[in-house]
Amino acid sequence: MNVQIWKSETQKIFWSIIALVIIGFLYGLMPLVTAKSQVAGFLESGSISTPWYCYVFPIIMAGVYVFMFMSANKIASILKAEDAKSFKFISYSFCIYAVSNLMAMIPSAGGIISTIFGICAIVLFIMAFKGLKESASMPELVHSGANVLFIGYILALVAAVLSFIPTAGPILAFIIALVVFVLEIIGWVRFMKAEPEL
Repeated sequence: MNVQIWKSETQKIFWSIIALVIIGFLYGLMPLVTAKSQVAGFLESGSISTPWYCYVFPIIMAGVYVFMFMSANKIASILKAEDAKSFKFISYSFCIYAVSNLMAMIPSAGGIISTIFGICAIVLFIMAFKGLKESASMPELVHSGANVLFIGYILALVAAVLSFIPTAGPILAFIIALVVFVLEIIGWVRFMKAEPEL
């Protein structure tokens, strides 16, 4: 029964990651899609209002992170003490990411606050996956998946720091983010295939 919970909830987290990437891609496209109406609105009123999607997409993404938080918590509830602690860190990270997305909606300083929250979440992920890759009670597939995710979030931390550098920083951060996404897929697929003794 516990192995079924592990497989079910890791699968939910995996597909949630895929969903977040699709939502993020659509969010990135929205300025191009709505550019004409924004220009028309500016010509009509003389001011630029915050587009609707700047509120809707972060709220949707925050909701997905809350869903992932619940899955990680459910996994933590079936694990032994140290492994449960690692998955608690993962659940806290998802929760912080949810808050980070909501913070991004705040004008001006929102982006900086959101990034700081994101860095805090990444640090917790690194701690969590370090614990899982060294766990004595987890099978090799979980160790290898955790190792891949550990490397991925080290890179994510580098990307978050680079994002503060003007011009070239965001471009480098975007390239690293693509690598991190691939590593996340590999890591969580290994988690899904694993059958830990619970």
